[in-house]
Amino acid sequence: MSRTALYRHYNRDGCLLYVGVTDDLSARTEAHERGSDWFASVARTDIQWCLSREHALALEAVAIVHEKPAHNRAHSGRADGASVECWRDLDRVIRAAAVAAGCTPDTLVRKINGDPRDYQRLLHKAMDVDNALQFIAAREVSA
Repeated sequence: MSRTALYRHYNRDGCLLYVGVTDDLSARTEAHERGSDWFASVARTDIQWCLSREHALALEAVAIVHEKPAHNRAHSGRADGASVECWRDLDRVIRAAAVAAGCTPDTLVRKINGDPRDYQRLLHKAMDVDNALQFIAAREVSA
């Protein structure tokens, strides 16, 4: 079973440059190095190992929508109309999940980006929200 990484690249000032998901971290890093103008300014990379690719994609979507990395196009609303619609749906799901969990959307995002077990416990009362996050993440990947 392969592990999936959710990674964040930051510059030396701590500004978030990019959030991504990969099953092969070294290959993805090399691809960024070869093809991304911004990669030369990366000073730190944080890596979170996820329970599944679907889980990582859902976390990535939440991170991009709420943390607004400088160089992500997917999920940001900058790429195309379909992405904007998909991520508006995601925002509604996040807000519904926060209500179900009895917290604010920002608190939910912090919890989701923490320990995956916290995420599962937080949403145990709202499994339909978990399924919706996975559906939305899969919808973006297939688009």
